[in-house]
Amino acid sequence: MSAFLLVLTACSSRSPIPMASAEKVLAATPAPSEPILKNGDVIDVGFVGSSDLIKTPYRIAAGDILRVDVMDHPSLSKERVVVLQDGYISVPLIGRIKAAQMGVDQLGEILRNAYKSEDIVKPKVVVSVEQSQDPITPLLQLVSRNGQYVPLRFIIGHSDTIDLPFIEPVNVQTTLSDLRRSIKQKYHEQYGERLYVMVRLLERAPPVVYVIGEVTRPGPVPYTMPYSPLMAVASAGGLIPTAESSDVRLFRRQADNTYLNWSIDLAARLDKGESASDQFELLPSDIIYVPKTGIAEANQFVEQYIRKMIPLQFGVGFSYSINDGSNN
Repeated sequence: MSAFLLVLTACSSRSPIPMASAEKVLAATPAPSEPILKNGDVIDVGFVGSSDLIKTPYRIAAGDILRVDVMDHPSLSKERVVVLQDGYISVPLIGRIKAAQMGVDQLGEILRNAYKSEDIVKPKVVVSVEQSQDPITPLLQLVSRNGQYVPLRFIIGHSDTIDLPFIEPVNVQTTLSDLRRSIKQKYHEQYGERLYVMVRLLERAPPVVYVIGEVTRPGPVPYTMPYSPLMAVASAGGLIPTAESSDVRLFRRQADNTYLNWSIDLAARLDKGESASDQFELLPSDIIYVPKTGIAEANQFVEQYIRKMIPLQFGVGFSYSINDGSNN
């Protein structure tokens, strides 16, 4: 039993945390900066092929399948001409010829001159792309609707990342500027200057403060200025009987994604009121945690770990019961 009592004592104790005051909290308030994206924010990511923006001709790529038509010379025409990995194609009479990185009109002119050198009279060559293997094509097809590029829309949720096509998941626990920079960099590594990426914030989620622990309705509550811990707890339905109101915790996120935290004696504020020198305002995304009382934690420990897991039998015909007031 001494071991159990030792564990119960450990459950009901907490490490000391500085008591909160207006001066301390104000001193730790982060300087105004671009806010971190949060749950409920809506962003969209749009894609446009650079060739569609500046009207540059399509460049043939390895893996493309071409069609070569030589007018008035059907024996020289050829369907499904594959651009090999070395960038060359093979066509009748001419044999192997470089095609990769050329526009179709440019390749057609090269073939026309090559056929003229083979004594073909006034050859007219038309090259077309039957199937593109350019890795940018599947992406643009994915976001294309009726010939228009449609942005992908995302609502920031509880996950730290979002999944975008053809790149690794992207961290969204950051600012919009950093998110935009990260997405553009990842796509630039894949497609270079051939793809233009747009990242926009469509809608900011309304600001909230999170109240968790021993309150009637734990979760986010709307934030309106000015806003104090007492107001936040009241918005969450107030304290429940198991709440440790003399040691309520305030957590505030810093620019480096760490949290500062303080202890608030909410019981004293409820009994005596807040003096003007000790009032302070919460900020959006602050977290108020109301812990259990030491007795509530001990009772919960007994119920979860002793009654349900450990049968307290001490010899034949002897048992010991906790919290029922009787010994047998």
